[in-house]
Amino acid sequence: TSHITGLSAETTYYYRSYATNLMGTNYGGHFNFTTYGPNMFPNPADDQLWVEFNNESDETVYVVLVNMYGQTVKRRAITGQGEKSVFFNTSQLRGGLYLVYIESDEKLPVWRLMINRP
Repeated sequence: TSHITGLSAETTYYYRSYATNLMGTNYGGHFNFTTYGPNMFPNPADDQLWVEFNNESDETVYVVLVNMYGQTVKRRAITGQGEKSVFFNTSQLRGGLYLVYIESDEKLPVWRLMINRP
């Protein structure tokens, strides 16, 4: 068993096993797996937003909401490794388009978030 680190989110990886001895090398079948990235819901949002992700960093990371003027409107510090679920109350935000991202050393996606207002 091996522990693989440094994989990119939302990426399909292909692998094949092999064994080598005095008789030569034998190969196993071809397989693949897909890594899952962070999840954000609901989108569009009304009064609440959840961001879920796996924090592989020992460092503090931040979940950040930015308006279309580039201003940070919400920022939440996350510590510790493992599966994280972060809640934001979005009831005080104006309706419109926002960006959500995770500030970390990992290459993670930036999402577009729509806040609904009447």
